[in-house]
Amino acid sequence: MPKTIKKKVRKKDVDVSDIEEIQSIFSKVFEERRKAVLYAVGLIAMIGIIGVGLTIYSTKQAEKALFLEGQAVESFYAAASASDEEEGYAKALELFQQANNIKKSETSLFYIAESYLKMGEQDKAIETYRKFINDYGRSTLASAVRAKIANIRMKNKDYTGALAEIENIKDDIIWSDTALIDIADIYDRMGKADEAKQALNELTTSFPDSPWVLEAKNRIGEEKEASESTSDETTNSAEPQSNSAEPEPISN
Repeated sequence: MPKTIKKKVRKKDVDVSDIEEIQSIFSKVFEERRKAVLYAVGLIAMIGIIGVGLTIYSTKQAEKALFLEGQAVESFYAAASASDEEEGYAKALELFQQANNIKKSETSLFYIAESYLKMGEQDKAIETYRKFINDYGRSTLASAVRAKIANIRMKNKDYTGALAEIENIKDDIIWSDTALIDIADIYDRMGKADEAKQALNELTTSFPDSPWVLEAKNRIGEEKEASESTSDETTNSAEPQSNSAEPEPISN
């Protein structure tokens, strides 16, 4: 039987140009990725530099604002003894505004309102107090600010407006007892004795250790005496007047 002769398959020669093309593609991809990596690294470095710069700038601005605020506080408290009081408060106001423009601060905003109030500009003071409540409603000063607005309303005999402000701080545990004595005052000025007495009773019952309790009890006692006196006078006026003189005998 004849032997089968296997043909040898000749391997195809690798074209050098194909290798060079593949190398060229890899080189381009690597170069593009290298550029992208360098760009990303550069971008990160730039962001870091900008961040550091902004931090330094912000710190310096904060220090400047704090410095101006300190000067403003000194000017504010010095104004009361200044030869020109209004000018002193105007200077303090300007410094507080500069500080607040550089860096927002509840201290600066509060004293801006206080400066307006000292200068007699009540509308601007109330407007600034309102801004304080809107911007810093959770501040420990928020209730004090409402009380100040109420005080301005009281002085202008706007008792309804004053009452609305005080009612807003009644639930603040720090101000609750003071709010009740203020509510009683407002009701008294409105001629509402029953509502005033109710506020005083709530004060003595809910806050027995309050420094306002003695005043509240005294006022309740005075109102009670006044009420009893009025009641006695009404009763006496309703009774028939008796004739103390003895009738003269009829002469014959």
